[in-house]
Amino acid sequence: MDPALLTMSEEDLLAQIGRELEKDEVQALPQSVQSLRRRAERYLASKADELRAALCPNKQLRSLAEGGLTADLVQAVLTAIEAGTLGTTATPIAVLLCRQGLTTLCNESWSRDKK
Repeated sequence: MDPALLTMSEEDLLAQIGRELEKDEVQALPQSVQSLRRRAERYLASKADELRAALCPNKQLRSLAEGGLTADLVQAVLTAIEAGTLGTTATPIAVLLCRQGLTTLCNESWSRDKK
């Protein structure tokens, strides 16, 4: 994992994800950063259930998430989602999910577990 990803803003991570998604497509013109971000947001929204299924049941991730954004947390998230179909976008997605908070993504699941 590129350590520079940990210091990128959420906007920059979204643009990076958008760039990765665009790599395999032939575009007549380069896409604007705003278009790349919107594409990444749509992609993440479409993958939310898949990401929840891969991440939320994992008790190790929950424990690591309580410690905030760390390289260990990102690596654990990356390992959990790389097994899926996210391909080259997995690393910036892992950082973005950790930055936004796994507790947000897994709130419903983890709240149920506390009861």
